[in-house]
Amino acid sequence: MDEYYAYAHANKENHQYKHLILEELLEEAKSGVVQENGMLKIGGVSYPANCATQFDLSMGGDTTDINWRESLICPITLTNNRQRAAVHFFDLLSKPSTSDMIWVSEQVTPLYRVIDQRFPNTIGSEFLGSSLASGSVNKEGTRHEDFTKLSFDDESLDHIISLDCLEHIPDYECALSEAARTLKPGGTFTATFPFDINSQENLIRAEVNEDGQIVHHLEPEYHGDPVTGKGVLCYQVFGWQVLDQLVACGFSQASIFLMWSQKYAYLGPDQVIIFAKK
Repeated sequence: MDEYYAYAHANKENHQYKHLILEELLEEAKSGVVQENGMLKIGGVSYPANCATQFDLSMGGDTTDINWRESLICPITLTNNRQRAAVHFFDLLSKPSTSDMIWVSEQVTPLYRVIDQRFPNTIGSEFLGSSLASGSVNKEGTRHEDFTKLSFDDESLDHIISLDCLEHIPDYECALSEAARTLKPGGTFTATFPFDINSQENLIRAEVNEDGQIVHHLEPEYHGDPVTGKGVLCYQVFGWQVLDQLVACGFSQASIFLMWSQKYAYLGPDQVIIFAKK
């Protein structure tokens, strides 16, 4: 965390530059055609297609109303800002080969399709219910995996990609241990989740007690579920503490990376990517 503050202090001018760029892009977009659905168009390069396109930006009255992480949808891949940045980051840091075994902790989403189309040994899954056995497949062809009880053998995966999943798992440390168990030595873990860059400690919003009951410490917060279409409870918002927890769970190193690019339209606040190596 201290390292981040030193970085932020040393890059004040860069932060101001990014802010000016965003203001200019928004003004340019507003002067263009606004779609009937309220979307603005921001130009950039779609990755991994590496071709120019226009990203859909949903906004309210001003820049404070923009959910930058979930907006800037690519019309080619249908992935949003954080997903596009995470895929790009995964390629840069993990350097996957086409023969690598990759598990993505989602399956019915555009993100999974982006990975699966490029890497034939990709396995996707969803959490379909606590009564099911990990590795089972429903009649729609969707695989079930409980992140705390993965069906994969020890050291069988080269890479794991988990985007905005761990905040919904009350025993997230067990999930991190399972990730470390199933990765091969040198395997990589790329993740995103709600992260408070100004907090050392994780914020526990809710937890499950010994009786299996959910105890709320803060007003319940629900996020969208691509499987059910309903809300799923957010149990925690992570802080820098999670890096030490990753190492304690079996990873040799863990880091936070910040992604921002005008060219690729990774815009708004820096996209926070968590990267760990076994």
